[in-house]
Amino acid sequence: MPNRKRVAVIFNQGLGDSLLMLPAIHHLRKSSSNEIHGIFQTGQNNKHLFEHAHLFDRQFEVERIHSTALRWFQHYDLVLLSRVAASKKWMLFSRITGKRVKTNQISNWLSKLLFFVHVTPANSSPEIFENLRLVNSTAIPIEAYQTFLLPASLKASLPKQVAYVIGESYFAIQISAGNNVVTYKNWPVRHWIVFLKLLGQRFPEKQCVLIGEKNEERLGRQIVEAKIPNVVSLIGKTTIPAAMAILGHTQAYIGLDSGWMHLCAAFRRPTFTLWGPSDPRQYGYEQFNPSLHRDISQNLPCQPCYAWPEANTSRVKSPEDCPDKKCIRELKPVFVFEEFCRFWERVWSE
Repeated sequence: MPNRKRVAVIFNQGLGDSLLMLPAIHHLRKSSSNEIHGIFQTGQNNKHLFEHAHLFDRQFEVERIHSTALRWFQHYDLVLLSRVAASKKWMLFSRITGKRVKTNQISNWLSKLLFFVHVTPANSSPEIFENLRLVNSTAIPIEAYQTFLLPASLKASLPKQVAYVIGESYFAIQISAGNNVVTYKNWPVRHWIVFLKLLGQRFPEKQCVLIGEKNEERLGRQIVEAKIPNVVSLIGKTTIPAAMAILGHTQAYIGLDSGWMHLCAAFRRPTFTLWGPSDPRQYGYEQFNPSLHRDISQNLPCQPCYAWPEANTSRVKSPEDCPDKKCIRELKPVFVFEEFCRFWERVWSE
């Protein structure tokens, strides 16, 4: 057998951006001549997910980036560095450890100096396809979306203590985006309260399970204090393994552009997503399977101001600068509820 090509894929980003590398990894695995390594920055929780998916021949967690780079000098035939992962220190790490580095980051002085191979991104193209183009230069049909999906075997059973609390019929709901770090994507809590009350009245048999991490607990408490029937909060208790179980079995994900949305879609579960400044054409799933996914956006003239490689800067240069964030804050809860009911009828009828 000829020598296997050793390929590294860098992960230093959040869960959602990591999942968007799945099609590229699946494409690499088609060839038995590739030995694929996943390189994870220390502290990245998504390493757990990939360990159980068995996508890599080996996985490494890197804490001391510079010393590890020198120790692995020219260790890889190819390093794949998505534009989200392409920070300066990881660009240097990739160049030292890889004989070739491919990236879809916009070309800059450092990437030119390091002789990166650039795959020029297309405006408003789905990011999962842009990452796939790192390893597949042919035309990509929309059916390639199927390579984004995770094996059903990863849907672990709900832990007994969780199943006891939420039962078997529930919607998984995330009330903030990016673990409440990118707050410009957030729908106001007062809207969530109105929406959840309407949802409880329409679907009294279903639990509304709030999911999220520690820094989302304050928002979760505001909803819990509203004493809405059938609302259960697991915010602050949603580890990656717990999320894999909850989202793998939910009747639907209701929330915002976040890593949990991508994980739910990867498990073939319905998603109903509210979009503000980010672009559903790049990160949403309705375009791939409208019977299973619904993207809600006001489509204002200034949207999307958070997009890649060309954002809509007609009003502001970045979403943080927006004075009112009306693209997300003025999505009315009654409208959102009515859209969800229509979506649910479609899902149920399929």
